[in-house]
Amino acid sequence: MENNLKCIMSPHLAKILINKGFIVKDIKPDRDIKNATIFLFEESEELNSIVEEYKKERIKRKLT
Repeated sequence: MENNLKCIMSPHLAKILINKGFIVKDIKPDRDIKNATIFLFEESEELNSIVEEYKKERIKRKLT
C-alpha cells in the first residue's frame, strides 16, 4: 500500500499537528518561496479534519 502524503505549508499548522501526535514524514524546501518549508504528513481522515477546521478558524478570524 502506497502512503499518501499531505503537504502542509504553514509552520503554525505543522506545530499543531505535531502537538496532536502526527509525525512529520519529511521536510522539504519550498521551491516557490525562498526560506519557506513544506512539512509532509501521512494523510488520514483525522489529519484532513484538523486541517479543514484550521482553515475555517483562519477564515473566521479574517472576517472579524
